Amino acid sequence: MSQMFFGQYLLDEQVIDADALGEAIDHADRVNARVGALAVERGFMSEAEIDQVQLEQRQTDLRFADLAIELGLLSREQAIELLREQKQRHKPIGEALVELGHLARSEFVDWLDRFHLTQLDLDAAHLELPLELCDEDLAVSLVEYFPRLFRRITQVPLKLQGGREWHGRSNLPYRACVSIEGEVPMQIGIAACPELATVLAGGLSADVPPAFGEIELTGALCEFAETFAQAGERSVVQDGLGASAGSAEPGALPKAGFWFPATTPCGRGVLVIEPR
Repeated sequence: MSQMFFGQYLLDEQVIDADALGEAIDHADRVNARVGALAVERGFMSEAEIDQVQLEQRQTDLRFADLAIELGLLSREQAIELLREQKQRHKPIGEALVELGHLARSEFVDWLDRFHLTQLDLDAAHLELPLELCDEDLAVSLVEYFPRLFRRITQVPLKLQGGREWHGRSNLPYRACVSIEGEVPMQIGIAACPELATVLAGGLSADVPPAFGEIELTGALCEFAETFAQAGERSVVQDGLGASAGSAEPGALPKAGFWFPATTPCGRGVLVIEPR
């Protein structure tokens, strides 16, 4: 059993079908509130200020509320109030399935217990690096940062599984590769299924509702890869070393290195890291 989300587990166990899962995700998205949206709703921040924080988030390892406080756009008391309300309004996928009638309450509790049992040994191990990367500080930093950056851009949670040797092949259609040159050279590759690429494009675009073609999906993956590589560049520079992140090459992935399968409620992807 690999690291996964509860909805995907129910789908794999044939407890629900893909339509039911999609409906539950949409329902949860309508109910769940982002901190930024709540801030606008309460009159604490403007839409322009929300955009400012979200753009800045791509360049720093801070949560939305913490960054808004640092920028002087929220008070600490306002942030605490917003985070408390967000937690109260949160709707897990399992609860959404029950509310929509796709799962009885007793079934939900039973399957949730089974799911937690399958994940016990994986929760502590899914971010472990191969021995060859354990001494690579940049690789460690990137693996830890990848899920956080993805969630900040898309508002969708992502889990990485443990790394394994990469042989340069993937059947995922959307791919991008970018290099970090300098004293700690490294090549980074990202691949995604159509669903995951669409979510990423939606997070990076102002289009509502999103309607993306091949060019937009490929471009979104390249933009995300470059943003991710720039985070690695900043990490290296902060350590007093020289580094420069390049432009993403669409459709390409590293030929060797190590790959980390990525799982989200809406699709799958791959992170590839090749030290050079």
